[in-house]
Amino acid sequence: MEEKQKKSPPADGIEWEGKPGPDHQLTKDMLAKIKKCILEGKTLTETAKVCEISYSVLTDWKWKNAANLSDKIAGWKRDRILSLAERNIEEFLDMDVRIAKTIAVGDQELEVLEEDVGKTRIKADMSKFAAETLGKDFGYAKRSELTGAGGEALVPDKTVIKKAKDAIKGFLGN
Repeated sequence: MEEKQKKSPPADGIEWEGKPGPDHQLTKDMLAKIKKCILEGKTLTETAKVCEISYSVLTDWKWKNAANLSDKIAGWKRDRILSLAERNIEEFLDMDVRIAKTIAVGDQELEVLEEDVGKTRIKADMSKFAAETLGKDFGYAKRSELTGAGGEALVPDKTVIKKAKDAIKGFLGN
């Protein structure tokens, strides 16, 4: 019969029973379980519980970067955040910017649709963001010019500066 040991993960104070001992292996199956948990938004404490390992084993693997686990977790978290952001962008872009209002006309009440300025601004900002970032390969990227006219340097070279100074001196009669 396998003995269980009580653990108290420091992150959230939740107590649970995990398998004792250092004999856990970071296998492909274990990596897949960890990845699934992280992509679902689970904490490391919750991930350890799902994987039936102690919190300390999981954090030890992470801090030692065993099998590049620390890097992978960071990447999976980034993937999850990007996925949520994309979902929110789609939701905002599909959002109806009108709100229903009831107005009295004589003895009747009519329902009319008015534009919600706040929602309209959010939708415009999200549209601009989506076009500039997701559409950058299609010409929607915001550009910052780092050169002068015709591709010349923004800061003139010493010869141009000297010519400008001489022209100013000549104009002023110095």
